[in-house]
Amino acid sequence: MNLSGLALWPILLAITAELVYNIAAKSLPGRVNSFAALTGVYLVAAVISFVLYEVETKGGNIFHEYAHMNASPLALGLAIIGLETGMIFMYRVGWPMQKGFLIFSILSSVVIILAGYLLYDETITLSQTAGIILCLAGIVLTAL
Repeated sequence: MNLSGLALWPILLAITAELVYNIAAKSLPGRVNSFAALTGVYLVAAVISFVLYEVETKGGNIFHEYAHMNASPLALGLAIIGLETGMIFMYRVGWPMQKGFLIFSILSSVVIILAGYLLYDETITLSQTAGIILCLAGIVLTAL
C-alpha cells in the first residue's frame, strides 16, 4: 500500500482526539466514580454520533442501519470500555502521561502487528521487526 496516496486527515483527527482524550482522562477528578464518568462520556458520544449520522445521511433511518450490523458493535463497545477503564485507572494509580501512554502505545502496537500477521496474513518485514525491537528498547529506556 502506498501511503503517499492516502488522505492524512483521519490520522491527524485521531492524533488530536488521542491527545484530548489523554488530557481529559488524566484530568478526571479522583472523587468521581470512573464508571459514572464513562456513562457521561458515552451519553455525549451517543448524542454527537446521532447528530453526525443525521447530518451525513440527511433523513436516513438509524434503526434500519442497526438491522444490518453484526457482532462488531458489541465487540467495539466491550473494547472501548476496556480501553477507557484501563486508561483512567492507569492515570489514577499514578502513571505519568508521557510514560504510561507511551508504554501502552508501543505494546498495543506490537500486539496489533502480530494480530495482523496471524489473523489477516499481513507480512512482517525485517525493517518492521527492527522497529519493534527499537520500540521495545525504548520502553526499557523510558522506564529508567
